[in-house]
Amino acid sequence: MKKKTAVEKFKEFHQRKNAEIKTKTVNFPKEWIELGIAYEIPYKSNKWDGTFRYYVHKLKKQGKVLVSPNGDIVLITDLKLNIKKEGLTG
Repeated sequence: MKKKTAVEKFKEFHQRKNAEIKTKTVNFPKEWIELGIAYEIPYKSNKWDGTFRYYVHKLKKQGKVLVSPNGDIVLITDLKLNIKKEGLTG
């Protein structure tokens, strides 16, 4: 089975062929500051029909919340998320 690209996963998640795709180059630091534990991921998305809605994904496994030293990147580690057409799973 061929692994899906980020663009393919994005389009599948949003369920719209005309979803706008944006890219960003990120330079990851070597050191991080641990902020705490993630239990859920709240987010706002216009997936499916273009209407923005709020979602809360409850995590099956807790993850560590890390921030870059200059505060411009937040990272959640130590968990596995899948991006599917029905939303986040895992």
